[in-house]
Amino acid sequence: MIARVLRSRDTPARAFVLAGEKALRGDPRAMLEAARRAGVPVEFLADEPALDAAGPALASCAGLVDAVLGTG
Repeated sequence: MIARVLRSRDTPARAFVLAGEKALRGDPRAMLEAARRAGVPVEFLADEPALDAAGPALASCAGLVDAVLGTG
């Protein structure tokens, strides 16, 4: 996860997951746990209200990485 690399270089980073936490299994679950160990803040956007609520945070990002189809 790029957020882990950024955090290891003292660069602010956070992760937005387009699923509920309980839905994560296998590699995605392993990447979530690794992100948490690295101190990456993780927000779950499992429904439209959560996605709407995250709008201001997403809009304030200096950059975004679309990793919807990958977990690495």
